[in-house]
Amino acid sequence: MDERLALEYLEEVKEVFDNNKIPFWLEFGTLLGAIRDKKIIPWDDDIDLGILAEYVDSKFIKKKLTNELEKKGFSVYFLWDVMNIDKNLIKINVQLMRYNPKDHKKILLEKPVGGNFTGKIIIKIGRLLSVSYYGKIKFDKSNGLRYLIKINLFYLLKYLPKKFKPLIYKIVKIFVSPFYKMTIHYLDVPANYFLNLKTINFYGLKLKVPSSSKKYLEKKYGDWKKPTKHFEGFNWYELGDWVKKKHETFLIYSD
Repeated sequence: MDERLALEYLEEVKEVFDNNKIPFWLEFGTLLGAIRDKKIIPWDDDIDLGILAEYVDSKFIKKKLTNELEKKGFSVYFLWDVMNIDKNLIKINVQLMRYNPKDHKKILLEKPVGGNFTGKIIIKIGRLLSVSYYGKIKFDKSNGLRYLIKINLFYLLKYLPKKFKPLIYKIVKIFVSPFYKMTIHYLDVPANYFLNLKTINFYGLKLKVPSSSKKYLEKKYGDWKKPTKHFEGFNWYELGDWVKKKHETFLIYSD
């Protein structure tokens, strides 16, 4: 990842969120790097942010954010749990944090994992059908041809009636149910970590982090102070306090 470009784009995204009064904070690997190393982790391949999902759940704000970010050259699409912002091969992933439906004092993080090839395909199909896209059709190949095809597929899928999307997903699952394995990893985090944010200086930018960042990193990564390069076989969601359970479905269609 080009660090200079990543920071430039982070500042542009910050401007859009600030103008729309949407509080956000550094998340995942970007938070880990900021707290532990005071910089972006050298082998990290994206920028991670977090916001409370309630700030972007309406179609109005999704369309508004998409419009403002597209004017700055970004492509934008939404999943149930993340807002993806891309420009010139730089990815900014905005995690959409949701309250635990059983305890609103906690935020529930979820990570679906395919246990075999079929399970991974099911997850990909599910995510494809749950995409919300409000942008224009694209012709720019700056994010690569594969991304161009994907984003234009999202554009076409928005014309598929809402009621058909979960139906298609259920039909696919019925046909492959004897063959796929899928689990979901859960992590409960105190909501006040994200309701009470503090400001840090990160490469000259004034950015927010969770109020109890070190406790949060420990819950998520366990021994977060020890640097660990991402390599094949390393699964961060198997560290910390994550709980793994078998799960039949993970999608919630919000549009």
